[in-house]
Amino acid sequence: MYVAKIDENQVFEIKLTEKQILVNDQPFSADFCTIDPKNLHILHENKGYSVKILSQEGNLVRLKINEQYYEVTVQDELEQQLAKIGINPNADKKANELKSPMPGMVLRLLVGVGDKVQKGDSLIVLESMKMENILKATGEGTVLAVCCTAGNTVEKGEILLKFG
Repeated sequence: MYVAKIDENQVFEIKLTEKQILVNDQPFSADFCTIDPKNLHILHENKGYSVKILSQEGNLVRLKINEQYYEVTVQDELEQQLAKIGINPNADKKANELKSPMPGMVLRLLVGVGDKVQKGDSLIVLESMKMENILKATGEGTVLAVCCTAGNTVEKGEILLKFG
């Protein structure tokens, strides 16, 4: 299931099955004609829609549909679950700080002040609900400050590391 939000005002739940597309649990029937990777034409309920994909950054898509401009945020099921616990997988490439995505206890610090990190590098092991979670870098940077110590408990949203 996907969730599409248009300008945060309109929310659509989209389910794809082998036989049909459901939008907000209602069958959606349309004919699609792909002109090129960024342009397509949709025929829905005897009305034509010219769709141009202007840009895509993470899960934000900017569209032009019949001369109207839209910003659509699309999340798959994993992104929806991560958002519920406060993790944004599409955060900026350059990290300024690492915040705890959940309450827990810091088990191990894997980096120190002055360390250079790249996207995907393991930074901290955090225990929450009896599970070990490895917090990874969302972008590149240099560790400027370590704001926690092993053995300390932290709250959701608490700053653990600062980067420069």
